[in-house]
Amino acid sequence: MVNGKPILVGEIDRQSDVQISKLRDELSVLLARTVDRLIDERLRSLTPPETTEELSLQPVIPSVTEEEVRSYRATHEKDLAGANLVNGGTSEPEEQAAILRHYLDQKAREAANRQARQRLRQGHEIRLSLPHPQELELPMTQERQIARVDHIWIRAAEFEQAAAWRLYQLRKEIYRERRRNLETVIETALLESEARRRGITSEALFAELSAKESVSETEIQAFTTAEQEAGRPTPTAEQAQVSVEFRKAYARRQKLLKKLREETPIQILLKEPPVPRLPVIDTGVAVLGAKQGKRLVVYTNYRCPSCRAAQLEIDVLVAQDKKVRVIFYDLIPGYDQVATEAAYLTRCAAQWGVFPRMRQELLAREPPPFGLHWYTESELPQLLSRLRVKKRVEFLECLGTDVYKAIERDTVSARELGFEYPPAFVAEGIPLVGIPSSESLTQALERGLKAQLQRSQVKVDGDRPRKRKKRRRWLQSDLLGDFPSRKSHSRVRSSKKQDVSVAAPPQSGTQLQPVQEPQPTTGRLPAHKHAAPKRLQEKFFDLD
Repeated sequence: MVNGKPILVGEIDRQSDVQISKLRDELSVLLARTVDRLIDERLRSLTPPETTEELSLQPVIPSVTEEEVRSYRATHEKDLAGANLVNGGTSEPEEQAAILRHYLDQKAREAANRQARQRLRQGHEIRLSLPHPQELELPMTQERQIARVDHIWIRAAEFEQAAAWRLYQLRKEIYRERRRNLETVIETALLESEARRRGITSEALFAELSAKESVSETEIQAFTTAEQEAGRPTPTAEQAQVSVEFRKAYARRQKLLKKLREETPIQILLKEPPVPRLPVIDTGVAVLGAKQGKRLVVYTNYRCPSCRAAQLEIDVLVAQDKKVRVIFYDLIPGYDQVATEAAYLTRCAAQWGVFPRMRQELLAREPPPFGLHWYTESELPQLLSRLRVKKRVEFLECLGTDVYKAIERDTVSARELGFEYPPAFVAEGIPLVGIPSSESLTQALERGLKAQLQRSQVKVDGDRPRKRKKRRRWLQSDLLGDFPSRKSHSRVRSSKKQDVSVAAPPQSGTQLQPVQEPQPTTGRLPAHKHAAPKRLQEKFFDLD
């Protein structure tokens, strides 16, 4: 509202039709994907465990052969090159073949997943009542029905919780786009009002504010010096003059707008979406810090540069606060042999109680190039000595097991929370992404704990029985209308003292009212010859 005149959402959306439309499309895709997942989860909960296991059992997928890799490459060479699948950062033929083999294996798994979902849905009635994408811009009514499985509805509250972080990100983008456009519309409205007050047209006022002012040699020299000190290229005299003229015109416009804002009542009704609360999953085996305390969940890996930088901030946090408990989960978005090998090492180290030392080993070491290992066969004995592993044979056997399944489950779980790329954090329910500082992590932990305390207090207050009120006779008479209310009686008493007559209140006829497990999407290739699954052939650790 600007001086009592409303600015409508449609007016500011017209300035960003394309961007708003794209964001709504993304909301629609998120809705469909999340509802599909909720339907599968509901079906599994309705189906007996033995039947669920039978329906969800995927056929054994044979390993992709070298002949299949060569054939696919020959028929899709241009497509693969454009998708960076063949020449994606490596020139080694073995690595190219491994990337392509993983790609084909993943496609086979996706097809098997679709078949399993079709079998799971057979014999069930599924009805969709999805809202329009525009309705997703704001939180929906919790009881809103969006899908039905047999006779049980899936409601909007479940969707809002299952897609909380991604919903927040898209809603925040829409808010930012509208907020930027709103500022432009407000400034235009203020200037048009000022033009009417002066008795001139808006165009005349805009031209006056954009008019060039004289620029002195001193101002040009000061601008040139400032550009040089900032490390930018030295402008020519003409360039400096144009820049100074623009700055002076801009400053004149902003000065007038500031004055008009102070004089004009402006009310912003556009609300920023609240930051959601995510579940704190504290079941990981790789833990750093206190056994109990403030919980920071981290989704990361040991290869991406941002992840490694964030790990340094985590070290600062743990050193400063001895009550912080950090739980690590793996988030490996795509085919990454180096990151997965590091995940193997940290998980096996966590199983044998040496995770903190293994983590420091990886952070102190530069990640190897694709196609190479973190540690060669000759380096493993020295590594185990530095880690002080007591059961070395068991540790090596762990490196050859199907730990990749747990890594895949972590990645799927992170994606279901809405995280696509590492590093990502959940600080006592508060989500963060990127490389937050130790101070930011501390603040997020405090906000999360404070929010938990407030919710628990509200719950306690809501569950606390109300105290029984005295003089129930007067309460009942007030509701039934048989007697004057207590307030009326107090007025009667005070009026008697002042000799003022008060009419009795009218009679009232008011009546009393009763009061999955997700299927793996990325495969890893352990190599220990005694424990490796038969279908896996690629080796992570050169143990032979």
